Amino acid sequence: MPTKNRRINMVVDDSLFQAIEELASRRGSSLSTVARDLVADALEMQEDIGWQQIAAERESSYEPESADSHTDVWGADVREVE
Repeated sequence: MPTKNRRINMVVDDSLFQAIEELASRRGSSLSTVARDLVADALEMQEDIGWQQIAAERESSYEPESADSHTDVWGADVREVE
């Protein structure tokens, strides 16, 4: 039965293949499942690094005296509503 998932063919060196093969064996998974999960993890890490860089840039330029207060942004203070 054909799969709905897209396919990617990769060429890897022997050491990388052996590492994926060993991990697949330990997990009881297929090579493609392990490779897919590793790629997904790597993409998440790249996204985290990107957000971390944005946060660092914002933090370095943050000036408390010019920042908007909670009330300025959202209206009434949540603590006042309760």
